[in-house]
Amino acid sequence: RGTAEQKYGFKIYQGGVVPVKSVRIVSIEDFDVEACGGTHVKKTKDVELIKITKTKRIQDGVVRLEFVSGPTAREYVKQQEIEQLKKAEESVQKELKDKQREEERQKAKEKIPALLEQIATLSSTGVIDEIEINVNSIKSCFTNSKQYDEFFHMNFGKKLVKENPNSVYVGIFESGSTIRVIAYSGDEASKSKNAGNIAKSVAEILGGAGGGDAKFAQGGGKDTSKIDEAIAEAKSMILG
Repeated sequence: RGTAEQKYGFKIYQGGVVPVKSVRIVSIEDFDVEACGGTHVKKTKDVELIKITKTKRIQDGVVRLEFVSGPTAREYVKQQEIEQLKKAEESVQKELKDKQREEERQKAKEKIPALLEQIATLSSTGVIDEIEINVNSIKSCFTNSKQYDEFFHMNFGKKLVKENPNSVYVGIFESGSTIRVIAYSGDEASKSKNAGNIAKSVAEILGGAGGGDAKFAQGGGKDTSKIDEAIAEAKSMILG
């Protein structure tokens, strides 16, 4: 090693210092001279297949190549092909799932008009808990049924007050850990029964907040023990 350093200088370590006492010198005519502590073969045929696994820039003008050869290279190629096949399979599976979700979304979208039509023609007595009419002929409709979700309440309430401008609809229902409140007030009813005020007051009883305009509002809270009190408040505001 000392002899090599005296003869060629420390430029033989451009690829990094070789951690051995004795080094081999690899010379490519007048192009380059480098120290090497690795394995040497008598002929390139003995190396067989070579695959570069990593490149690293260690200093200006010097790039370190890491590679495998022979049986190790063949195993490396095999593993790479397996990884590529796995990625291709995952990609195909993702595309299939995305396509399936899109098809399901499209089918659901196509059902919406029919569902809305069904909502519009449903018998009120089969859906709401009770109907009451106050002295000003305001018809109030209440439901806290667990059978219906937000989609139903939004669309049913909207259809109901559209067909009967003198009606008010209030839906109180569970949505995850929250009690949701949906309030609709028809064109005539909204002149004296503000949906925003109703939703706000009911939601506050449930420990939350709510609001909106005179014709539509929503809100919610998490105090499930106050559902009956919330319904009583809504009735009082509409029928009182």
